Amino acid sequence: MTEKVELFDLQIIKTIGMGTFNRVQLVKHQRTQKYYALKVINMQKVITAQQVEHVHREKSLLSISRHPFILHLVSTAKTDRNLYIITEFLSGGELYTQLYTKQRFPASTACFYAAEIACALQFLHGLAIVYRDLKPENLVFSSKGHVKLTDFGFSKRLQGKTFTLCGTAEYLAPEVVSRSGHEFPVDWWALGILTFEMLTGQPPFQGESQQATYDLITKAQPQIPDEIEPTSRAFIAELLEKDPTRRLGCVDSQVLQHPFFSKIDLKAVEAEKIQPPFVPELENEGDTFYFPPFDEASIEELPVNQKERDLFSEW
Repeated sequence: MTEKVELFDLQIIKTIGMGTFNRVQLVKHQRTQKYYALKVINMQKVITAQQVEHVHREKSLLSISRHPFILHLVSTAKTDRNLYIITEFLSGGELYTQLYTKQRFPASTACFYAAEIACALQFLHGLAIVYRDLKPENLVFSSKGHVKLTDFGFSKRLQGKTFTLCGTAEYLAPEVVSRSGHEFPVDWWALGILTFEMLTGQPPFQGESQQATYDLITKAQPQIPDEIEPTSRAFIAELLEKDPTRRLGCVDSQVLQHPFFSKIDLKAVEAEKIQPPFVPELENEGDTFYFPPFDEASIEELPVNQKERDLFSEW
């Protein structure tokens, strides 16, 4: 965290996201006129829900995850009631919105986004971090159209296998569902699910209930449509291998070496030198066109006086 951004120098513009314990607001730094996203986390709600560890882990992992395709953490602060996370403002909205609008992506578009995501996951794994919540809602576009991983609430630094059942049902790997212990290959399984969804418009395992979805994940084979070209079919099938020791990605470098990426310059991808398939149309840096409206009632004012400023400290 190298940027010096004080909470009391920020002006609230509007709400751009809501969570169980938090509200995400677009804010503007009054001195530099730069826009940021401010996540305001209610400490009492977090404590009541026993989510303190998740919140602290999200902050600590974001602080070391400096990568072009990962949300950039700027600063943190706290008062006696709230925790605050200040990040860059990603103005292009969620990948979910684009996929829902278009229903499915061409193979070249899916390949481009999968490449950026794979670069980010490989970087995290190199830090011994497993992400564990890859899905379209957690991929947000920058103003230039590059996707970035957000929401590190389920991420964890591994020291061997972990056994927690967490994540979103349709994207969970079999070893997560069975609680037999999981490691980094769960992220590559999720990339297989996401790639399938980008190419078809829906994930491959969807039951009428959560348990039915779990049963499909552990027992059924993905039905990959014939119209998907062979290299993409192979990429998905190898990522959706139920045995994590045989799954594409059990050695991280395998994923980006797959023929699925043979038509794209991966060095240019990571250097952000390839024009993305979708570039947000924005009027200015603070444009919120790609975010739905939220109820602005009961928004707390940011601290402004010296007494309130003295409550701040890093956490």
